[in-house]
Amino acid sequence: MGGTDHWDQGDHLAEAVASAGLDLAELDAAIGEGDHLAEIEQNQRTLDAAGHWGVPTMVVRNEPFFGQDRIDTLRWRLDQY
Repeated sequence: MGGTDHWDQGDHLAEAVASAGLDLAELDAAIGEGDHLAEIEQNQRTLDAAGHWGVPTMVVRNEPFFGQDRIDTLRWRLDQY
């Protein structure tokens, strides 16, 4: 939604989700069905253990790749295994 004013209002979010082939009502229902706090807390502990503080952070065999500009490097590293 880069640069869209008031992206959280009106149909902006639903349209963005639909353009990805998903349904916003189904996503909202899935979020509402469970307590995701435990998973969020586990993800934070994993991120802390990797020595990082933000997203996106991917870790492969204890090697962190931080930031979307590192995804190509991550893919290269995965090809090494």
